[in-house]
Amino acid sequence: MAQNVPIIPNTLQMADIELTIRDGAKPALAAQVAKLTANNKYFRQMVDRADAYLPVVERIFAEEGLPSDFKYLVIQESSLQSDVVSSSNAVGYFQFKKETAVEMGLRVDEEIDERMNIVSSSRSAARYITRHNNYMQNWTYSLLAYYAGLGGAKNLIDPTKIGTKRLDIDENTHWYILKFVAHKIAFEPHLYRNVSAPNLRIAEFAECENKSLEQLAQETNYPIDQLQFYNKWIRKGFVPGDKDYTLIIPLKAEDGLIFDSPTYVKASPSVESLGPWRDKILFGLIEKPVTQPEPVILANGKTEVPVFFDWNGIKAIQAKKGDNPTVLALLAGISREDFLEYNDLRVFDPIVPGEVYYANHKKSRSKIPFHTVQPGESLWEVSQKYGLKLKSLMAKNRMPRPEKLKPGRVLWMRHIRPEEEPIKYEPIADPAKPAPTLPEMVAKISTLVPQTVALINANAQKTEMKSVEDQAREVLGADTFTIDMPEAATKEEIASENVEIEIVPEPQKPEIKPEPIALASTNTNMQIISTQAVAPLPVVLKPAAVKPKEAIISPVKNGQIEVVQGMTWYQVSRENKVKVDSLKSWNPEQQAGLQVGKKLWVDRPAFTSLLKTTTEAKISEPKATVKQADPSEYYEVKPGDTAFKIAQKFGLRVDEMLRLNGKDAAALSIGEKLRVK
Repeated sequence: MAQNVPIIPNTLQMADIELTIRDGAKPALAAQVAKLTANNKYFRQMVDRADAYLPVVERIFAEEGLPSDFKYLVIQESSLQSDVVSSSNAVGYFQFKKETAVEMGLRVDEEIDERMNIVSSSRSAARYITRHNNYMQNWTYSLLAYYAGLGGAKNLIDPTKIGTKRLDIDENTHWYILKFVAHKIAFEPHLYRNVSAPNLRIAEFAECENKSLEQLAQETNYPIDQLQFYNKWIRKGFVPGDKDYTLIIPLKAEDGLIFDSPTYVKASPSVESLGPWRDKILFGLIEKPVTQPEPVILANGKTEVPVFFDWNGIKAIQAKKGDNPTVLALLAGISREDFLEYNDLRVFDPIVPGEVYYANHKKSRSKIPFHTVQPGESLWEVSQKYGLKLKSLMAKNRMPRPEKLKPGRVLWMRHIRPEEEPIKYEPIADPAKPAPTLPEMVAKISTLVPQTVALINANAQKTEMKSVEDQAREVLGADTFTIDMPEAATKEEIASENVEIEIVPEPQKPEIKPEPIALASTNTNMQIISTQAVAPLPVVLKPAAVKPKEAIISPVKNGQIEVVQGMTWYQVSRENKVKVDSLKSWNPEQQAGLQVGKKLWVDRPAFTSLLKTTTEAKISEPKATVKQADPSEYYEVKPGDTAFKIAQKFGLRVDEMLRLNGKDAAALSIGEKLRVK
């Protein structure tokens, strides 16, 4: 189903530039936005991927000093697909050509292609655009230079606008800038809305150098095919140790399936059974139904009379099974776009049967000052409950984007929380019944009368028998057990909860002959029948087994500790905050079992430093006499020089030249002397 195209604004903020969108540019922008949102399924997938990947991009851009608005560039360039290749052989998230990628410090060879790494490529893109802006002093023109190069952009811009903070977007504006503005208009309203149950989540894993994909699969506990799918920048199945790399890991859903897997299809959420609107009283804010309107003829030809309510003082309508935004908007007499806006919905958000949706604007302030978050509540649910705009609710609680709420958090509903006022939490009732303590269980078991109770329902003619064992199971919450309480057990032992309980079934039970007992009851269909008593169960208490104490770990010296009696891998892992697999890989001689008195490596930098030193010592040759540096080994950077040109001139690769000079990036300064031999 084609989407309603968002309205093209008259002005738009792009980084620190105010763009004025003239009428001549609006048709082209509208066509671009319509194209992006035309396919509902594809657009939803793109929003899901953007929700997962853009926080990583934004963080890196912030570290490099690039405005957050440039995050839409990665959607424009690659649709967030890592292995996209253009007709000009540009590759990856930001569509770098090999020469430019290497110049910006990315590794591109038969083993590694960092253009397909979201972390590495984002950082290089940020540095590339920032470098252009040092000349342009205009982020919009710097965006154009990203596409056309600095020299090409100079021929396309108005030089009088360099350094300006205002810019017109009209029919003469370059198509690349128009395309970027269209992406911002299309995606900005839909990002970061689904934080409670995202369809895709990713995490960064930094400790991946000098490891194969098989090793990383074991360390991260993820299938190797999933790691390959999300990390196509690893081309030979091994991550070298020449620099820092970051692995992307897809986070798992609660059901154990991996988000965004090629074979995983997200199941539709279960529809909660909601009662009539009259049962949904929210602090007395719901009033009587409004006057019934005239019947409405739907698209299928059926006639329906909508039922409206005065919900929080706003006209609202209740959804039925099978309703969608188009139907509800038609019944409410408003446009589909207005319906989505009034309810802070996206085009693909589901409509919940029984839920009440607004047919007019929500308010900027609530009638109550505060709300305490209940378990499972989302920001959107709170905003709907009180008829409060989602953006207003976020602003009042100083949220730059929607957050997953913790139960007990106090939300401000009428005024903005003061900056010096910290976030507060209130105690709330735990929906889960707390487990009884051991003295409570023993006391309750001791009160169980050895009898059998029969509840006879005269209508259904069904009998439910409850024996002593059944009652004990209800108390303890166990399926099979015995009670063994020795006579030697003292009250202090019971009170200390240091006892084990076992229930021993009676080997033989006397025959039970129930006798009716008349009891006063409002339920005429039920009688309670008591029975004859049987012999009590033997009860014994005994002290619980004492857990062995953990070994005391010695302080870390030079990255090592000494193995002592009783020490375990898990204990060392927990104390030093290092994974067990990493510990074992650093200490292969002790994988069969920790040997008392031996040294154990627990610090990765110390171990890596030793490994490097040992390796260099093995391959080193006798040192020759140090000779003075030859002036011909150096080259002085001149105006117009680039790292690529200089490296090509002296028969070097750019990355080789950068390593010779201890540089991480290819930024050069005029007059700088570079080692070229």
